[in-house]
Amino acid sequence: MTDKGLFKARALVVDGNSLSRALMASQLRDLGLAHVEQSARVTDARLLAERNRYDIVLCDYHFDGTDVTGQDFLDELRREKLLPWSTVFIMVTGEATYARVAEAAESALDGYLIKPYRPTALSERIMQARRRKRELGPLLAALDRQDWTGALELASQRLAERAPYWPYAARLAAELHLQEGQAADAQRLFETVRELLDDPPWARLGIARALLAAGHPAKARQMLVDLRRAEPGFADTCDVLGRIELEAGELDSALLTFRAAAAITPGCLVRLQQAGSVAFMCGQSAEALELLERTVSFGLRSKLFDAWTLLLIALLRFDGGEHRPLAAATEQLASIAARHQNPERLRRQWMCAKALQRLLAGDTATAWSLAQEMIGDPLSPTLETPAAFAFFALLSRFPAAGLADAEAAKLAEPLAMRFGVSRAAVITLAAYARRRPGLVEAVHRCQRETTRMAEEAMEHALQGQTAKAVERLIQGAEQSANRRLMDMAATLWQRHEQNLGDDAPRLAERINDLQFRYSHAAPVLAGELRSARTPGGMVLSASQTLTPTKTIRPAAEAATRPAPQALPAIGSD
Repeated sequence: MTDKGLFKARALVVDGNSLSRALMASQLRDLGLAHVEQSARVTDARLLAERNRYDIVLCDYHFDGTDVTGQDFLDELRREKLLPWSTVFIMVTGEATYARVAEAAESALDGYLIKPYRPTALSERIMQARRRKRELGPLLAALDRQDWTGALELASQRLAERAPYWPYAARLAAELHLQEGQAADAQRLFETVRELLDDPPWARLGIARALLAAGHPAKARQMLVDLRRAEPGFADTCDVLGRIELEAGELDSALLTFRAAAAITPGCLVRLQQAGSVAFMCGQSAEALELLERTVSFGLRSKLFDAWTLLLIALLRFDGGEHRPLAAATEQLASIAARHQNPERLRRQWMCAKALQRLLAGDTATAWSLAQEMIGDPLSPTLETPAAFAFFALLSRFPAAGLADAEAAKLAEPLAMRFGVSRAAVITLAAYARRRPGLVEAVHRCQRETTRMAEEAMEHALQGQTAKAVERLIQGAEQSANRRLMDMAATLWQRHEQNLGDDAPRLAERINDLQFRYSHAAPVLAGELRSARTPGGMVLSASQTLTPTKTIRPAAEAATRPAPQALPAIGSD
């Protein structure tokens, strides 16, 4: 049993026991590996995995003094695409935790060992896993080079032939169908796997995600509720269900769900940040602070850490009148922004934290100056959704004597008009403005105005005045930069292009210009921009992002547009 490639392989051993760690490293070297690194803690191992590429990872399941397990580590590495497709991950466990590891073996785990084990057992597990990687080599290589068509063909062929490892190939094929917007095909594959493999939970979750993608949220939600009841330890269910509840504006239900996900995987940075965000929006300050501070304590240096977490902490520290912790969070924000390659979002967060410091010190004038600088032009293409949340949170904390409710609402309305693009966004804006009822009413007033514009345009369309309907939507979008109105205009244009006559090119150009200038993502929770996958799904590429809204402009023309201007650099005051 030889593997000539082992000499070139690079391995990572993660175990809290120094003797056990040294023994595993020695056994790997005896197998011929020349490059073996060790880590005693999952947090340190995560940082190593972010910076280096490993061919083999051996990880203990249990770590004394922490709730974080080796399974948490594996889940996060796979979820956030911090391990290549070719990497072999083997869990090492004792008899007491064997059942938990065995349950997870079918998903992302390449093998497991029960202590004590013989060196030959370790060798067999590694060789078996590497053979499996070689068997799936063409498929994994296609994924690595983002050849989705080729990967789908290879995965589908393996499923059709029931070739070795076909369940894994079927799951990949279903994920590829979802990525390409082919919900019906994805659902069909997940249902096939469910029938042939005795109903694995990930297949049921896949069906729910396909239903959601096909526009059937009620059916998807019921399936997720049933799955959560049957498999309470399956955290991915909570990821998808929580998003549905959040989109429905059900913050209290979403908090319960995201809280459960964080409890199931206490070492997952993204889930901790998401649960902390929802707790903040629900006004559960103590819980939010505990979750967010825990994230900072062991994840501040991680690529999965979202600086938005620090701003939420700054807001909570301000509410508690805590000068020094507020200053510490502000300094951490400044440090992160200073070393970030694209720091516009971070600069605005830092400005908000500085304004909170000045408010706490009683310097309302400087705080207001920082708030104005933070937002600048409400229609600026560089302005993103988190800046609006931060601005509403900041405005709601100004003393009434320094900023009257009517004045605060007037300042906030342009942002509410622009970023109130969905029920979830409106509910979130209102949650950040909670401390000022006048601001909350301004948010809902702007939502009603946006809805009125959309309904008015649809009335024109129903009367056969399609060009007028598109024109009204474009006018509203140009005045507000509201993405919902832009997308409605694009959809209406695409469906009725032939009825627009000579107006079609002119309207298309205006829609294209708007969608290009305002093409940013719209995150709602801390951690979303740091995560590489959609809730409940597999990551198919390291650079995977949310699918952008389709426009009606050729790609070559889009590439010629100038980039938006950046904010000035961070100052010391």
